[in-house]
Amino acid sequence: MIMNVYKKYISAKQVVLELKKRLKLRNEKFLEVRNLTAERLSELYGGLMSIRNFKGSLIISHEERAIYIMVGCML
Repeated sequence: MIMNVYKKYISAKQVVLELKKRLKLRNEKFLEVRNLTAERLSELYGGLMSIRNFKGSLIISHEERAIYIMVGCML
């Protein structure tokens, strides 16, 4: 009986450790995708503005949860 309970405990402990590992990986990948998406959006915005003869930048601040849009005319 005690060995059966111990085996279940070890099995549950392994599941918890695996879940923690997967959660850590998920959080790391989320940050990576979030930052790459923001970078790509900024590049695309600048490109679209230059097509229309404007200078523009898109600044995304994840800490402030804000997006700053800057636009100026090209001379």
